[in-house]
Amino acid sequence: MTRYSNFIKATSLTTSLSPNTAETLYKLIESSPVLNKLTGAQCAAVAALMFHQKVVGYDEGWVDGQKL
Repeated sequence: MTRYSNFIKATSLTTSLSPNTAETLYKLIESSPVLNKLTGAQCAAVAALMFHQKVVGYDEGWVDGQKL
């Protein structure tokens, strides 16, 4: 539980993720065999990158309001 607590602390300090989004991303990270070895702070950094990629990925491909 310490890892999750550290994740929540680091997430709240480094990003604007809502608690529900942070928990969902944590579950995704924890379920990955490679990523589940990270510390809580490292998980928070990965979650921030995942969230940013989702936001940027959604906005990519749009020029002047039209999908490419």
